[in-house]
Amino acid sequence: MLFCVELWSEGGSIRGSVECPTGGMSGSLVPFVPPQAGMSAEEALATACHLANVDERQVVIIDPHDLWRSEWGVLD
Repeated sequence: MLFCVELWSEGGSIRGSVECPTGGMSGSLVPFVPPQAGMSAEEALATACHLANVDERQVVIIDPHDLWRSEWGVLD
């Protein structure tokens, strides 16, 4: 299972939310940091990376508006 970070623009800033896998076998994702939490993209990325490292999982970025910044690294 993967941790997902979704990016969007709001008020001139890039925001992010984090979804994490459920504990069951369904393969479902649930909000860990929902969009309403008001998290910056950097905070969402750091949170997802930390959780993924603890659980030895990967992070997937959902970026439909091409908001990814080069200083955050390279997406594969």
